[in-house]
Amino acid sequence: MKLSMWMIANQLLDLDPVLEIAEDAPAILNSARLAYATNCVYIYQEGNQVVCNGEGDRIIIRDMELNRVFELIQAIFDSYEDWMAEMEQQIRQKDYQGMTETAHKLLKNPLILFDANSRVLGITREYGEDALDPEWAYIYRYGYSSINALNMIRYSYSDTNFYDSGQQPYQFGNNKLIQYPGISASIYFNEILCGRMNLLSKNRPLNQGDSQMLASISKILEASLGQLFFQNAADNSGNIFLNILLKKPYDAHRLQAQLAFQKWHEEDTFYITLVQPRRPDAGMDGEGIQGQLNYLPQLLSKHITHAVILYWPPNLVLFSTENLLESPFSKDLFQQLVENNPVQVGASLPSPGLFHTPLLFHQAEYAIERGDLCHPEQAIHRFRDYAIDYLLTSDAPLSEKIFACMPEVRAMWERKKERGDEMFHTLKVFLDCERSVPNTAAALYLHRNTVVYRIKKIQNLLQCDLDDSRDRQYCWLSIHILELSEEEDKKRMG
Repeated sequence: MKLSMWMIANQLLDLDPVLEIAEDAPAILNSARLAYATNCVYIYQEGNQVVCNGEGDRIIIRDMELNRVFELIQAIFDSYEDWMAEMEQQIRQKDYQGMTETAHKLLKNPLILFDANSRVLGITREYGEDALDPEWAYIYRYGYSSINALNMIRYSYSDTNFYDSGQQPYQFGNNKLIQYPGISASIYFNEILCGRMNLLSKNRPLNQGDSQMLASISKILEASLGQLFFQNAADNSGNIFLNILLKKPYDAHRLQAQLAFQKWHEEDTFYITLVQPRRPDAGMDGEGIQGQLNYLPQLLSKHITHAVILYWPPNLVLFSTENLLESPFSKDLFQQLVENNPVQVGASLPSPGLFHTPLLFHQAEYAIERGDLCHPEQAIHRFRDYAIDYLLTSDAPLSEKIFACMPEVRAMWERKKERGDEMFHTLKVFLDCERSVPNTAAALYLHRNTVVYRIKKIQNLLQCDLDDSRDRQYCWLSIHILELSEEEDKKRMG
């Protein structure tokens, strides 16, 4: 491996050498010599100091014997050879994290390797989550760049093209998000951007030697990252759920295999969580934001393994059998997602049955649309908060509106139809009687204690507060929608 004097100097900084090296000193040196030879480091004594001369560029080391310096410089050449061989082996094995850790042995500064979608393939874990700046913490924790950082680079530093092939030094001044300067190296394969390396200047300033080392690493990464890019592009997993969402034909055997893999059943209760880009701010085009959202499916799939994630531009749709916005495993992730990226989230109600998910998707869409109108300061919107508005204003048929009714009330209604459960009717009469227990008991011809028992059970089933006027209105409206739907079904059946 050919070295430059900067590459050699970066391994000698602990000796506090004097550096007389041109800024653009090339990587042309093959070894150390005690006699001059072309493209070698000529080492000789000069007074009480030792000079390392590489084609006119000099490193001066004091207080060390000539032979010791010679052995040290030759050892640096050998260490670079071993270093590159080790990384080549790790890249062949696609051990990108191992490669990043190996790179740190000689770079001695934090390094991040990304794929084409800003997903982290390797990061120097010697530096913990809180070792650098907020963007480093986000990347370290979630394994992706934040879109806020990408937008800051795209729009605030639009005169610097970070997507050109090769390297781009950067320094963002007093920016709070990215506080450390560095070098960003784009990695292209067959004229397609397939990866990027960012080397940050934390332990020492970066120089031409670091740039030359990044160029060497980039060269051996090109084919491997190119193969990874085309492999990811060919991955069409999840389309079976998109067909269900769009009410298109699907392969039943493939669906059953996918359900078995997720440990789901068609009759399970499902939720839809929808992620969409926010409306673009002034100076930011929607197409640019959308392009930067391409990496979110991989980010979410890395941290939410119990959901099926579909990328259907401009939508990112998550099928799950639990409420992801309330799950202890994903609640914080969505909060971090909307705080660090220009996205908003909509969440549907739960509903039994996989084939009802198209209606749940429209609920999540409505939650974002209505939430963006009523509470633009928020970025997470739940359909339940706007269900009353939907039931009162939507022109959807009653057969669809029943899925927008309070899920707990709908469950009581289903039990009433299946086995004559009295909880649904008791709740209806209780609300019609303005929550008066004596009046409810009289209307139902029941003892007061029986009514009290039923109301306590209903309160536990509802998981809402009937003292809250909006919850009460939602309950009442849901009851009447469900009864109207039942009457309509009876008429239709004659």
